[in-house]
Amino acid sequence: MSGRNLGLSAFSVAVFLGFWSPLASAQKFHLEEATIVDIHRAIMARQINVTQLVNLYLKRIEAYNGTCVKGAVDPATGYLLGDIEPVEKAGKLGALITLNLRGKRSKTDPTDNDPAMPDALEVAKTFDAEFAKTGKLKGPLHGIPFAVKDQFDTFDMRSTSGAAANYANDRPPADAEIVARLRKAGAIILAKANMGEYASGDRSTFGGATCNPYDTSRSAGRSSGGSGAAVAANLVTCAIGEETGPSARNPAANNALVGVVATHSLISRAGLIPASLTRDRPGILCKSVKDAATVLSAVAGYDPKDAATAASVGQTPAKPYEDIVDGASLRGVRIGVVREFMQPHTKADEDSIAIVERAIADLKKAGAIVVDPGPGGALFKEAIAELLPSLDTPTLSAVYKEEFSAGTTAIG
Repeated sequence: MSGRNLGLSAFSVAVFLGFWSPLASAQKFHLEEATIVDIHRAIMARQINVTQLVNLYLKRIEAYNGTCVKGAVDPATGYLLGDIEPVEKAGKLGALITLNLRGKRSKTDPTDNDPAMPDALEVAKTFDAEFAKTGKLKGPLHGIPFAVKDQFDTFDMRSTSGAAANYANDRPPADAEIVARLRKAGAIILAKANMGEYASGDRSTFGGATCNPYDTSRSAGRSSGGSGAAVAANLVTCAIGEETGPSARNPAANNALVGVVATHSLISRAGLIPASLTRDRPGILCKSVKDAATVLSAVAGYDPKDAATAASVGQTPAKPYEDIVDGASLRGVRIGVVREFMQPHTKADEDSIAIVERAIADLKKAGAIVVDPGPGGALFKEAIAELLPSLDTPTLSAVYKEEFSAGTTAIG
């Protein structure tokens, strides 16, 4: 699966070919690893339309979005509520919990026939009709299928932060601001992503556990793992996660994605079911820096419903973030290396640190000024001696033996 190990390599090829062939006009378009740029190029070249694109993703969702763990099913609810066991090469992910398709997007509205709530395929058809007339894309995210962590409100889909709670109405009255901006930019909100219930852990009562596409016995990245796994397995193009701790950076790392978690004031939290009133931040998960930057441009900026975003006024760049990515240079940019987190406790840690070391070398080649204390913190020791000459270094060396070697003297 283009590097996505779901444990079904032969089967995946068969499934892929099986649902690809009926879409004759899309045969030249390759879905796996497709970026926003790839999709828009294909749409402009009439190789594919948005309806076909959504159907391709839905076929992948049908093939790979099942239960990926073992456990006893509660007969009263049908949920896996007790202990679970990981399954190697499960071939399923549990990444998405609600699809934006009529009859599948609300437990409290099974008829789901409100014409003011078009589903993903209906929106796609509208886009295709408009494009046929104008030859122009609706916006920077025209037709791009997204998954949104269930922590964010969607007016047309169940929004319960992963919980299997029995709401009288499981649809909120309005979109979260970030969702509204995605739609305005032309995105297709295809699904709600599974999550650690109420932004904690790797599983929810409603959606169960999410598994990592590269190794289904491992974590996809904690509470935003569903968003990360969905992008990594090509169930959607990009996804929105959220982090109170590292819950958007984790899935970016675990699923080999580009993650952008903006500063606190840059993206509105309005319509987010909070885990923290002060620390929650939306996160963007895509396959490329260009894609993540394109999404950031679409969702960033002041929102009167979130007072924190007032701090972003006048602080955003004059041109879109994605334009800055093109031909970007790191010359003159200072990048610090935090060595305290680079401790090799396991073999996996050693591998991760080796990757970071290569990345540091690449940053230097690209012109960045890398401030790196080095293994053992040599730069840190030199800086302390230079900047704080009045320190009682004999005492510090006695208390912090690793940081201050015996015999270190202050400069003064």
